[in-house]
Amino acid sequence: SVVGSDSQRSPYLDEALAHYAATYYYEAALGKDAGEKAVNQNIRSPYQVYRSLGGVDVEAAKPMKDYRTMLQFSAIVQAKGAMLLHALRRELGDEQFFGALRLYFTTRKFRLASPNDLREAFLAAAHNPGSVKALFQRYLREKHGDDDLGKPDVTFFSPPEKGKGRKLGRFFGKIGRAAARPF
Repeated sequence: SVVGSDSQRSPYLDEALAHYAATYYYEAALGKDAGEKAVNQNIRSPYQVYRSLGGVDVEAAKPMKDYRTMLQFSAIVQAKGAMLLHALRRELGDEQFFGALRLYFTTRKFRLASPNDLREAFLAAAHNPGSVKALFQRYLREKHGDDDLGKPDVTFFSPPEKGKGRKLGRFFGKIGRAAARPF
């Protein structure tokens, strides 16, 4: 809440940080094993469910209006974005990772931050800025979700062909309306 962002233009900026912080809580409170379990349940699983239902991997650095469903938003913005932070922490180590977050906080508190502000904080904290640049590129601008978050073991629907996704959405909408009707 102290660092603001434009959630319509760059939703991953605050959503990924909030999602990762909530997941990190399990590690901080309950230990490393609980933290890894939380990463699997809270970050990898939403992406894998989305993919198993026929969702396609897209870039996370997109404006809010480009996400078609909340499931896609959760899988790409929250999960894939949080996985960027998880990858940065593994790459940098705790001291540099949390140092970058402190730098981001102290330089942007009570102001609006841009995606570049977060990236610059991590670059400033890194011994190897090239690896940080590569991670930001990979997770935000490319489509490596299956490699990074895991491909689902089972697929219930094929990815929709151009224009076919609306039919599936209407189908689930009808199911939802029917289920909401009283007896």
